[in-house]
Amino acid sequence: MTGSRIANSGFQQPTPVTVVGDTEIKRQAAPTIAQYLNQLPSFGVTTSAKNPAIQVAGGGTEFLNLRNLGPTRTLVLLDNRRVVEATSGGGVDTVTLPLGLIKRVEVVTGGASAAWGSDAVAGVVNFILDRNYEGIGINGETGFTQRGDAGYVKANLTAGTGFASGKGHLVAEFDYFNQSDGVDLRSRDWFKSRAVVNNPAFVAGNGQPRQITVSNVGTANISPGGVITSGPLRGTQFVGPDGTPAPYDFGNQSGLVQYGGDVDQSIGLARSISTPLNYANAFAHLDYELSPNLTAYVEGFYGKSNYNEDGYLYFTRPGNLSISVDNPFLDPAVRTQLVDAGQTSFNLGKNAVNMGPPTSRNSRDVWRAVVGVDGRLGSTWQWHAYYTHGEVKSKLYADNDTIIANFLKAVDAVRDPDTGSIVCRSTLTAPTNGCVPYDPFGTGPVSAETIAYTHGTAFQRSVVKLDVISIDASGTLLTLPAGDLSLAVGADYIKNQAFATQDDLSLARAYAVQNFQPFSGQRDVKEAFAEVAVPIVRDVPLLQKLDLNAAARVTDYSTSGTVMTWKVGLTDQVFDSLRIRGTISRDIRAPTLDDLFSGGVIRQQPVFDSVTNQTYQQFTNQAGNPALEPERADTITAGVVYSPDFVPGLQLSVDYYQIAVKGAIASLTAAQELALCNAGQTFYCQYINRDANQAIVSIDTVPVNVSSLKIRGWDFELAYAHQLGAGLFLVNGG
Repeated sequence: MTGSRIANSGFQQPTPVTVVGDTEIKRQAAPTIAQYLNQLPSFGVTTSAKNPAIQVAGGGTEFLNLRNLGPTRTLVLLDNRRVVEATSGGGVDTVTLPLGLIKRVEVVTGGASAAWGSDAVAGVVNFILDRNYEGIGINGETGFTQRGDAGYVKANLTAGTGFASGKGHLVAEFDYFNQSDGVDLRSRDWFKSRAVVNNPAFVAGNGQPRQITVSNVGTANISPGGVITSGPLRGTQFVGPDGTPAPYDFGNQSGLVQYGGDVDQSIGLARSISTPLNYANAFAHLDYELSPNLTAYVEGFYGKSNYNEDGYLYFTRPGNLSISVDNPFLDPAVRTQLVDAGQTSFNLGKNAVNMGPPTSRNSRDVWRAVVGVDGRLGSTWQWHAYYTHGEVKSKLYADNDTIIANFLKAVDAVRDPDTGSIVCRSTLTAPTNGCVPYDPFGTGPVSAETIAYTHGTAFQRSVVKLDVISIDASGTLLTLPAGDLSLAVGADYIKNQAFATQDDLSLARAYAVQNFQPFSGQRDVKEAFAEVAVPIVRDVPLLQKLDLNAAARVTDYSTSGTVMTWKVGLTDQVFDSLRIRGTISRDIRAPTLDDLFSGGVIRQQPVFDSVTNQTYQQFTNQAGNPALEPERADTITAGVVYSPDFVPGLQLSVDYYQIAVKGAIASLTAAQELALCNAGQTFYCQYINRDANQAIVSIDTVPVNVSSLKIRGWDFELAYAHQLGAGLFLVNGG
């Protein structure tokens, strides 16, 4: 059982373990295993296979998230073995597991780093294979939401057979999944576009809250057709395809957001909550008995997935796009008013909805191979050794991504003094620069030539690799008066590698979003562990069966040195129907390769600066931090298990848990860093880059070891098994 590395039928584990069988999983008929498991109370909100690629390079994945502490703090295993992570940012993609051959899923909801290694701060999810599967199984599914959208088709073929007079056994599986349509926020009436904003009614001492939550929030100072935000004509917007001038109501504004008035919410409404996804996987596992006490095996997997989605609409310098009054696309009456007022230019807030959103295409190829041996020594000892190599190759394309310099040239249009035609101002001095003018006023159609000049495709190609060599053994060390003292020992060597390349325009920070930067990183990990199960007392009143479980692991990281993890747990069978259990542990989570080595993804975005009281359109670079240390977590679990004699087969459990993470790794947003710096927390000021006039040029957002992260709660679980004729009736809930 995953709660311990010790295989001893007489040992009851002190750490809560939830076991979900294949019958329960199949009965739910969830589209993916992650969607089923994430319904369990111990799992929190997580990413799904419909992640927006425009925001996360790891889109198209299904991660697990125990205790709502994040996928990188949940260790996912396949038959006790580590699996290559989907991205350099961590997290195992459960889509790449052979779900048809899963016999059960064991979920350990307590610190388990001492037994299983790094990343088990929130716990372990171990998928156990049915390596003895016989016959052929075919499964087909289809479904859609109650609204009739997000329809999918799923097919699964599973086969298994023995050979060589029973010495060998082969199992194999093929999976296919396709969801051709996605769902965006505008289709859901529960989406209210809420945000926390400054309360306009607040005055110190008047009893009003400083901040309030409001609905129907959008980005301030923009409109699809453009709105003038400076000078005497501030509040004039351009509506419809022809850009007809009309009044604009700025409503209530709080920093970068606005509610009320003529608020534009098309930015938020463009976000997808479910996107098209398709994948196909092939898996095979072969066991062969070399001798009665030695079995060798090989295992292989290949999978390919594709998905795409729309991203954010690109808006240019909200309220801060400079337009000259000689722009030939400007309404003549508006130009006349500006000239009469002595204005030579004005600022425009523009959401370029008529140029279309950036869209993402993401493809991922995954393969892994395992070779290993399982052996027995004597009647009580067993040992395991394996080597695995896995690779994930990803290609991410952000199509229709705005090229900022070209966009600004296209916006700055004039009339050619020789021909009278509308051209880019830059073309007057560089006739062969290829610039195609763009009309920023109104929502009329944009020519294909303009879009081709102002937009391009950003891309990144990345590779993630994992190599693991592992050996462990467990068995009875000696016999004590209260029973057998059992021991498990083992050692692991782990190598993580990742690298990525990108296009030249991304490298030059030319795009509005997804300016991918070079990436290369490697980490080597050496580990050794020991675990003991010690029977202390037997057959004493209130101590029918008192056991101690303890484990320790030493881990050496090539990037940050050596760290120790440990666990101590007790179980006491008070009487036949009541058992109490408790565990304390020290757990770790190492920084991901992305945390350490990422070259960054550079985006241009607006940030409001309370020092200068201005909004800046600046670059934000989300990069790595090689100085990161592993997180350290102190975990406590304590609970009771009740199995009443008067209801055979019924088991109830209640457990309290508390996880306190020290030096938690987190990345603040650019706006958060700026706010903290301006509030006097000078540590964050090093990431704010200003020019000589104190205007913000760029902001670096890097992961740091923050002070602490704490979570606590209660787990309740009920399980009931009852024989019904030749079958078994099971109920499991939590």
